[in-house]
Amino acid sequence: MDMNQLDKMRGMPAGFPFAMILLGVICGIASGILASIDARFFTTLANSLNFLSVPLIEWGAILQGVLWICGAFAKKSGPPT
Repeated sequence: MDMNQLDKMRGMPAGFPFAMILLGVICGIASGILASIDARFFTTLANSLNFLSVPLIEWGAILQGVLWICGAFAKKSGPPT
């Protein structure tokens, strides 16, 4: 896979905000599945994952928006070398 194509996508220079959002969604889905298991360990783990998923999604979305806004106002200095 050519990583240069990924770097050319707007708002994802390193993919960090996208990874935050993706991990938040995965944690949210996992917390829903683990909460259905009726054992104290799994309900505590599900609550912890749910507590982690919301800030990951929120901050990932904020960082992605900042990158899009900064990319819109960035000045191009010329052709890349």
